[in-house]
Amino acid sequence: MQRHSSHLLLLLVAVVIPVCSEDKLDFTKLRDPFDMDEINRKLQEKVADDDPVQKAMPDPMDPKFRAPLRCSACGAVIEHAVRLLRPIIERQSERAARSGGVLPADALPKEYEMVDIFENLCGEVGRLYGLEVEKDKKRPTLRFSKSFGVSRLQGAWMPSFLTSTCEGVLDVEGEEKLAAMILGVARSEAEAGRGKVISMNPDQGIVDKVREMVCTKWEESAKGCDAYGVAIDPRETDNDDGAEEAASDL
Repeated sequence: MQRHSSHLLLLLVAVVIPVCSEDKLDFTKLRDPFDMDEINRKLQEKVADDDPVQKAMPDPMDPKFRAPLRCSACGAVIEHAVRLLRPIIERQSERAARSGGVLPADALPKEYEMVDIFENLCGEVGRLYGLEVEKDKKRPTLRFSKSFGVSRLQGAWMPSFLTSTCEGVLDVEGEEKLAAMILGVARSEAEAGRGKVISMNPDQGIVDKVREMVCTKWEESAKGCDAYGVAIDPRETDNDDGAEEAASDL
């Protein structure tokens, strides 16, 4: 399967996707109420140049931020890949349940399904994900998310950074290997009974395991991840060091 590179223009300004817009979003007026791109556009608000959030934007070229941001972006790639593979995960789970736990050969993913998923993956990650914003600290976190439940910052360097991270992960892991890894973990989770637990995010267990397997090993992100593949924020480490120094001076 051949993956087509997606080259996005680097935006010069950032926009924030608020948790709740002052103007209620009328889903009945959307062309497609399930179109994430359209919902994003409706909710976007440009962040002023003098906004504290804009000024606190982490620089991906700064050595102390680069690896943690790669780690977080790697996690976003894994999360979205799991989401796109969800129909296949459910199909395989149903077929295995009807076959006494054995996965029939015709339940394996079709080549055209894999082509569609991996042609869309990198572009969608670049468009849909942004950095969560900590309102109390007036700064972006290093957590890439596509959740509408939190304020997120999008634009600026993020689309191209996310897309290039996605392409880098696929170059190293390979599309078929990554898909097999995700589907294998999903089957293990189902066999262990964790897939039957009612959850707001049934994919989280799969995402956590695959993120740990991939993002902690990839050269571009490994140094910015903790043992679970979660980005290490150097600002928190700096704050802890400062608190320790202040305490020692007392």
